[in-house]
Amino acid sequence: MKQKNKNKKGNKNMKQISNLDFNNINVFNHKSLCVNITKQIVQPIFFNKAFNQYMFDCHNILNEYLTNNQHNSQSQKSIRGKINEYLILLYLNHKGIKYLYPQSYLFFIPDIKFDLVLFTKTKRIIAFNFKTCLRDRYKQSIVEGEQIKKLNTRFGFYLLTNDESETQRLNNKIKNGKVQSINKVINLFSNSANLFLQNLLTNQFIPFSPINLIKKMVHPNDK
Repeated sequence: MKQKNKNKKGNKNMKQISNLDFNNINVFNHKSLCVNITKQIVQPIFFNKAFNQYMFDCHNILNEYLTNNQHNSQSQKSIRGKINEYLILLYLNHKGIKYLYPQSYLFFIPDIKFDLVLFTKTKRIIAFNFKTCLRDRYKQSIVEGEQIKKLNTRFGFYLLTNDESETQRLNNKIKNGKVQSINKVINLFSNSANLFLQNLLTNQFIPFSPINLIKKMVHPNDK
């Protein structure tokens, strides 16, 4: 019992990420449910872990949190999706990507909201879709990728997920030419996530130009 109380005290004094961390990823509603949960499950020291280990560990802690706090299955689905987004953005920012445009609309694709858009010094757009699981929901990702490729075939579109079996299945379709609009599907719990990040960081990212390539940016403050 004594040890249990000691652990509680240790958890209470655990160093948390700050509001500044969220400002850096363009999240400004610091009192939202998902921001508060993220603060409870992520410690700054976690950013020293490999990308896949960080994602795996944080999701395990999140699973435990949701179970202990008795969130119903429907609310869990929404919470997981939003916190998964925060986890990715926070890690990318701590690894040096400073110009993050989450939940954004591109000027020339006004009807599609991308989970994340990056812009490189070589004038290349890289867009992302985040999904905790796939099943048949990757079809929307294919549509998003098609719109990006219509702008310029040099532009990249990546689907980041935690779904191992569906990642392999969809990557096989990409390899066989059945899906051409997605560059690659990345399983964030696997070593391929680390290789992907290593390659991503070879780019030099810059702000979008003053001509306002981004039509508008929706800050993910809804939860």
